[in-house]
Amino acid sequence: MRMTAVFIFDAVRNFLQTAENTEDSQRTRSVSVNSVSSLCSLRFLNLHIALCIFMLFSTSADASYITMETNFGIRESDNAILLKISAQNKGDEPAYAVQFEASLGKAGVTGQTISRLNVNQNTDEDFEIRDAFTLPGHYPVIIKTHYQDANSYPFSSLTLGFYDYKTPVISDISVKSEEIDIPANGSGELNFTLRNNSDKQQELSLELHVPDELATNEGTKTITIGSKEKKTLAFAVENFSALENSSYAVFLIGQYDDKGKHYSISSPAIVRIKPMSAGLSPFLWLVITIITAFILIVVVLLLRRNV
Repeated sequence: MRMTAVFIFDAVRNFLQTAENTEDSQRTRSVSVNSVSSLCSLRFLNLHIALCIFMLFSTSADASYITMETNFGIRESDNAILLKISAQNKGDEPAYAVQFEASLGKAGVTGQTISRLNVNQNTDEDFEIRDAFTLPGHYPVIIKTHYQDANSYPFSSLTLGFYDYKTPVISDISVKSEEIDIPANGSGELNFTLRNNSDKQQELSLELHVPDELATNEGTKTITIGSKEKKTLAFAVENFSALENSSYAVFLIGQYDDKGKHYSISSPAIVRIKPMSAGLSPFLWLVITIITAFILIVVVLLLRRNV
C-alpha cells in the first residue's frame, strides 16, 4: 500500500482555491500554492503546519522480506549417512551469510557460509555423518538455517524431520502444544501436554528447540510418565531479538528407548511477538491526522470569513 502526499496536497489545494473563489467578492486576499516546497504563504502558517503533517505521515508502507524454504534428504552409503540440505530464498530481497546447522542422532554438523542468496535462488550442501546412532529406530533431524538481511540483521528458521534407522517404529506417546503471545520486551510460558497410551511407564528426555531470535533456559527435561497418564509441562520462552508482530515456529522433541529401539515424538508450536504497547497502528494515526488537519483547515476558513 502506497500513500503519497501529492494526492493529499492536491485535494487541499483545490479545496483552498474553491474557498478563495467564493470569497473574492468580499475581500481581496489570495493564497499562492505552487509546489510541495512552498505549501502556503506566511499568512496561513497554521494551514502550512497542517499540510506538513500530511507530508510527515504520508510515507510508503511497503516492506521487503526474506523467507527461507529449507528441505533435506537422507540416504545411506556404506557406514555413513549422507545428509543433503537445500534452501531457496522465497522472499523479495537477497539473503546474506546463509549457513546450515543440523543434528541427527548423536551427530551435529555445520555448513559453509553462503555470502549471498538472491531472490528465488537455491543453494544446497552435502554432509557425511558417521556414528550417529546406537539403536535402530526413529530419530529427529533438526536443521537451523541462519541468514541475514542487507543490514546484517540476523535471522534463523527451524526445519524438523525424521529418519528411520534400520527399523521403523511408532511411539505410543503423543504430545500437543498451545500457541502463545509474548510481549516484545518480555517472556511467556509455552505449555505442552503428553499422554502415554501404552501399558508401560516410560522415561522421556524432552528438549525445546527455538530459533535464535527466542531464548529458553529450560535445557533438557527428563520426565517419567506412567501408563495411560497425561502430563502438562511448561517451558519458559523469552524474546531475544524477535521483531514485533512476527511469529516463530518452535519444536518440542521427546526421545526414549524401549526394548532395544529408539523412539521420538514432537510437537510444533507458534510463538507470536506482541508490540510493546497496544497503541494505534501507523495507518490509523495517518487517518486521524488527515481528519484532524482537514478540521483545522475548515476552522481557519470559517475564522477568515468572520474577519
